[in-house]
Amino acid sequence: MREQVAAEPIPPSLTQEELPNFDTFWLGLGAWLKKKKQIRHWSICNSYFDREFEASYDPHRDVVKVVDIKLRKRSFQVMYENWHQYVGRKISRRELCSKDFFTGYTISIMKEYFDYFASIQGLALPKYVAAPTSKKPLPRPLKQPDQKVA
Repeated sequence: MREQVAAEPIPPSLTQEELPNFDTFWLGLGAWLKKKKQIRHWSICNSYFDREFEASYDPHRDVVKVVDIKLRKRSFQVMYENWHQYVGRKISRRELCSKDFFTGYTISIMKEYFDYFASIQGLALPKYVAAPTSKKPLPRPLKQPDQKVA
C-alpha cells in the first residue's frame, strides 16, 4: 500500500512549467477520487457530451476505475504531459489516442479535477480556446414537393 501524503490541489490556470511534478498530481487525483465521482465526457472541440461515467481510485492497485476498465497511472501521465498542448489546440485528441487508448476518459477526469479545485479555491475557471467556426455555407433547405391543387 502506498504512503499517504497530503496532496496540494493543482490550479488549472498554471502554465506547463508551473505545474508540480506528476507524482504530486497523481496523489491529489487519487485523494479526490477516493469516493466515486460522476464525470461528464468532455473534449476541447465539443465541450460536454451527453454521457457520464463513474470514476474512483483503487489505492490497492494504484489505478482509477472506470466502468470495467482500470486506468493506469501511465495513461494519466501521457495526458498530464500533453494537457496544455491539448487545451491550447496544439495537439489533437486523435494524436493523443495514438499515444494512449484511454485519453477520452483521462481528458474528462482531468478537466473535472482541475475545475473542482479552481472552484473551491475561488479561482476563475480556465477559459479554453473556443472551437473554430466553420466557414462552410449552411446547406440549402430541401425543396418542398409541389403541392397539387385539388
